[in-house]
Amino acid sequence: MTILLVVSDSGVAIPQEGTLSDTSPKAAPVILDDEKLFDIRVGVETFSPAERAKAVNIRLQEVAQDRSIQLQDIQLEAGKDISKISVGGIRIVGIRETDAAAAAVPREELAAEYLKRIKSAIQNYRQERSLRRRVLRVVYALFIAIAIYIFFKRFPIFSRYIFPRLEAWRERSLADSQETSIENPWVEVADLLLIVARIIRLSLFGGLAYIYSIVVLNFFPGTEDIAIALRRNLASQLSETGQSIVAYLPNLFQIALSILIANFTLRFAKVAFRRIERGAWSIPGFYQDWAQPTYTLCRLIIIIFTAVVVIPYLPGYGSGAFKGLSLFVGFLLSFNSGGTINNVISGIVLIYTRGFRIGDRIAIDDTVGTVVEQSLLVIRIKTIKNVQVTIPNSIVLSKKIINYSAIARDTGLPLILNTTITLGYDLPWQKVERALISAAQITQHVLKEPKPFVWQTSLDDYYVSYELNAYIEDPIKLPAIQAELHQHIQDKCNENDIEILSPQYSAIRDGNHTTIPQSYLPKNYESPNFRISGSTQQINPPDKQNNSSNDWNIKNRESG
Repeated sequence: MTILLVVSDSGVAIPQEGTLSDTSPKAAPVILDDEKLFDIRVGVETFSPAERAKAVNIRLQEVAQDRSIQLQDIQLEAGKDISKISVGGIRIVGIRETDAAAAAVPREELAAEYLKRIKSAIQNYRQERSLRRRVLRVVYALFIAIAIYIFFKRFPIFSRYIFPRLEAWRERSLADSQETSIENPWVEVADLLLIVARIIRLSLFGGLAYIYSIVVLNFFPGTEDIAIALRRNLASQLSETGQSIVAYLPNLFQIALSILIANFTLRFAKVAFRRIERGAWSIPGFYQDWAQPTYTLCRLIIIIFTAVVVIPYLPGYGSGAFKGLSLFVGFLLSFNSGGTINNVISGIVLIYTRGFRIGDRIAIDDTVGTVVEQSLLVIRIKTIKNVQVTIPNSIVLSKKIINYSAIARDTGLPLILNTTITLGYDLPWQKVERALISAAQITQHVLKEPKPFVWQTSLDDYYVSYELNAYIEDPIKLPAIQAELHQHIQDKCNENDIEILSPQYSAIRDGNHTTIPQSYLPKNYESPNFRISGSTQQINPPDKQNNSSNDWNIKNRESG
């Protein structure tokens, strides 16, 4: 900006207050480059003193900007009734007897004094706008900028002294809070002071840049008017701001008092509900797991109530802009808020009906996993595949919730894991139950006491349903325990010569090899003989017979 002002031929001119206005009918100043030369006290014919001064100002400005006009070219011409100060035949100002009478000075002396002042003002005007002066002012501006930069580089008050101390204080308070598991209020105070310090630093830098702009603009004649306007604007703004702050102090005190009361109320509520959650305080009929969600609701109510109290005291309350903003915020809150409110109400119902807690193993429809988060809007479940499922509370409330952890947590009773196997009627049920119970007893994480047990849940057309029940303590490990249990059931059935054939598996027992794995069969095992109902003669399979294939075919036909 400075360089552009230097290379420009003429500056920006802003009319000054009172410069050309007709403030007094008896005196109007003649001004060049904000310097008052003399006053014109009387008018001529239909021209008032202000109109005469305005015309003189315009001609003086033109002469001063025209460097082809030398100072010696400006001459004083004395006439009978008027003395003229002119250049190249163009009159700059005329001095009459009435002007001399108003100034109480002879006309010749008054004209000579006007000429002297005009030449001096034009000379100063041109010197101030010379290239040498402009270069010097640029150097001054750069020197001031470099000095400011070196000062802040050499003395970084905020970054070296204030911010590190506040951050270290915050870290110490946070460490104390983590060690004692009690929230330290000084952490929030340190955060607030850091924000205030950043705002102060930004304000100081902004104010310094504003002042530097005024100083630099004041260096150059073409921008002095801008500097004056900025300086007056700054003074006016500071004055208005100070008056506004003084007038706003009662409202500010009311706002601060309301926020302070709300802050202490929230702190007390947080400490109280945390002690209830830990069991240090107990309220009949109020469960510990209600403490955190109840505190959340209380905090929301306190914040809303505080906002209702504070908003009328805010600056601009009741203005058109504030009303428009209120309508816009209301529209945003009401737009599609039906689903949100439904989820919030459902979340409150779920919390106080205690259907589940964080850490419980639950099943909702086909989603089975551990509850990792419960809020007023959604719950989040982590499945055994490490997949996080988010379900809105309104959907959860309308579904059946299976909680595997609630009874074990609240009463201490272990969870019963069960699985069903179907076997044929040809197997003794005592043998089956012994095999199933032994499979449960060797499974990891299955309790020895109470002992596992077996129920025969149905007698179907082709098989019997055996339900094995075993006690476990940790519902989180249920899938892994169930998978291991199924492995041991297969092993024990194979060891006890029990074939798992039904309901979807079928085999012909005459002449067929058993389905039990080879590792569980005796070394001398042989496939059974092929038998036909009504025949008294036993026929060996082709791979076992000693007769020829023809004898086999004949015997087979005779048996048929």
